[in-house]
Amino acid sequence: MPSWPHLWPRDLARFGRQFKKALSRFLPDYEFQVGPTPEPDSDLAAPLAYLSQPLGYVSVSLKPGRQPAPPEVLALWPSVADSALENLALRKALQKDPESGLYNRRYFLRQLKKILRDRHHSPLEPNQGLTREVQEPSTLLVAIVSLGRGQAVFNRRAAKVLSTRSVQCLARLDQDKLGLLLWADPEAGRLFLDNFRQNILQNLPDFPPTIGYALWPQDLAFNPPGTEALDLLMERAKTALFFASGAQSPSPIIGFGEMVEKYGHLTQILPQDRVVVNLGRAMGARAGQVFAVKSRDGRPKGEISLFETSENYALANVTSGGPNQLSSGDLLTFSRFDAPPEGGLTSQNPNLDQGQKRHFLETLTRLANAGGDLTTALIAIDDWEKMETLAGPEELAKRLTRLQTAAEQAHPCEMATPWDSGTLAVVWALSASDLPAVTEKLRAKLDFPVSLGLAPWPCPVIKPDGLLTAARQALLEASMTGSAQTIMFGPQCLNIAGDHLFEAGDLVGAMEEYRRGLILEPGRLNLLNSLGVCQAKLGDHRTAILTFDQVLAKDPDNLMALFNKGCSLILEGRLEEAANTLALAVALPSPGFEPLYQYGRLSLELGQIERALPILRQAASLKERRGVVYRQLGQAELLTGNSHLAMEAFKKAVKHDPDDARSLSSLGVLFLENANDRDVAVSLFQRSVEIEPTNSLFRQRLGKLLFDRGDFSGAERHLRAAVEYGCLAPDIHRRLEKVKTQDENALETLESDQISNKRA
Repeated sequence: MPSWPHLWPRDLARFGRQFKKALSRFLPDYEFQVGPTPEPDSDLAAPLAYLSQPLGYVSVSLKPGRQPAPPEVLALWPSVADSALENLALRKALQKDPESGLYNRRYFLRQLKKILRDRHHSPLEPNQGLTREVQEPSTLLVAIVSLGRGQAVFNRRAAKVLSTRSVQCLARLDQDKLGLLLWADPEAGRLFLDNFRQNILQNLPDFPPTIGYALWPQDLAFNPPGTEALDLLMERAKTALFFASGAQSPSPIIGFGEMVEKYGHLTQILPQDRVVVNLGRAMGARAGQVFAVKSRDGRPKGEISLFETSENYALANVTSGGPNQLSSGDLLTFSRFDAPPEGGLTSQNPNLDQGQKRHFLETLTRLANAGGDLTTALIAIDDWEKMETLAGPEELAKRLTRLQTAAEQAHPCEMATPWDSGTLAVVWALSASDLPAVTEKLRAKLDFPVSLGLAPWPCPVIKPDGLLTAARQALLEASMTGSAQTIMFGPQCLNIAGDHLFEAGDLVGAMEEYRRGLILEPGRLNLLNSLGVCQAKLGDHRTAILTFDQVLAKDPDNLMALFNKGCSLILEGRLEEAANTLALAVALPSPGFEPLYQYGRLSLELGQIERALPILRQAASLKERRGVVYRQLGQAELLTGNSHLAMEAFKKAVKHDPDDARSLSSLGVLFLENANDRDVAVSLFQRSVEIEPTNSLFRQRLGKLLFDRGDFSGAERHLRAAVEYGCLAPDIHRRLEKVKTQDENALETLESDQISNKRA
């Protein structure tokens, strides 16, 4: 039961309409006015109070032309007023969180829905829009604030600290989350959230906040009805909060649009004008969304359209720019993030019938459990997105109907239903051996190309409720292969599915897919190698090495297995074995950068300079090199006495990575020894110490140079830090003693000068 709160004069102003409406039901011939003072021309005025709290006055006047109520009826209106006040208190109680006194989740969602509904149903003329834009910012910020999961209790005192009139609504959504609505321009809204968070940190240190937010209408590229917009905005704010709360989050405050623009990128370029992006359903991605693609330096490169989404990744068609212009790591920005549903939510689009889909899945599971041969098929009209754009959704619906008729004519269907846009789900009572003839009949009855993903039953790695998922995985492989393809679910489908899970960071899920594929084809080398990589990334290097050995037993020259085994041996501490394994990898044609770099780096670590130097030079000559190779090459050149070449290598390392502290410090040594340029050396040493302040060697180098330049206070600070961080070199201790002596001599000189001045 909600607690009964006090009513205040401002509550009577807020609920005045409901209060007068309740009284009007009892006395329809009278008008009621509520205010802080009685109305002067009223027939009757009486004070209002609730729980001993004075609220103001209610003034009663007879409407013109109406008959007065009988005195015995009129005498009852004060008790009716008390009853109406109780209803107001109940209304207030249902809007408030009893522990904090803030608005509750129900009220928050109702307010958000009302705002969106009002804006959706009230189109403005251009001049009215300008007026509203001046009077009220056009952007609504919807934020969710997480207060952590500590043991502290969020009560009314804590809520009072956060209360502000600047927001449209501040509510408690659950035990540790607040909801916030704010009309503000994006920059002003972000500044408000920064200040809001700082206020929490300063005044409520037990509630460390993270904030995710979405903007309306910026994060919705069309204006959907209020309910749909509400769901989208809340989901996007939750997604941004999830991202902000992660261990690797770059900021405790993240906006959904900022998250997509800064962190969405291409992860893989596929054949047939298709790409993989790192945005999945967990980040709000769905089929039909369109993104612009730009390089990391901001150069526009094209546009893509999502057509297949998983939890943590999505597949997309390249709609402009061409795949040759795109590359892994390119960034995504909004282009048309949500295409409006054709005809609105009330249109008779069979793809939106979720009940029909649930019935299909339930029936499919029941048929599979009953036994017998079945084939589940997902049949997709190729390039349906372009066709829908060019010919319109009506033409797409006609083709989908023709596709369903053709599927029935090719072989009677157990079930058939539209599944997604341009996609039909079908169940045939057929074995795998009968399918080629049926699919041939199907294609013969159509004048447009389709791709099929087929999942047979029974299958040792598919459960009855996973048949449609298997068909979708087969259709995914078909879409990656080309147009008008028919793919039967098999190990390659599971390899692709596992790779996508691996890209998304779900190593356990990826291993499960690889293992299922190995059940279907135990000797498939790609699956074995991928399984070993997952095992190694999860820290089980011994098992991973055994898995790589299975690959090498079948293919001794398998480059990836040799490289992966070598890396696992390094992590196991078996360095000599690792060097021998990597030597076999780099001896193969075109080994690539990573095998060369790891073998060169390991040879350098083992002191095999003659072997390391040519390998590192070869690695540094490749186009796909990384800056770190120049640091290793500089060290190898230095050890062989080529100080000039070493300096050039360290310069390139710093150019690629300005925060490479080791290269900076080594470059400082070379500037000091070769050019005697102490100013440059000091600058490089200081930068290396700023980046790695606990590195004893960097402190030693800087302290010794400062000592030689006569900066004894600076030298003492860095030399003492070097000792603190583990330096045991006698030379450092001797210099510290000299610094102490210099200080004592300086003090004696100062005292002598002071005495002489006094005598004078």
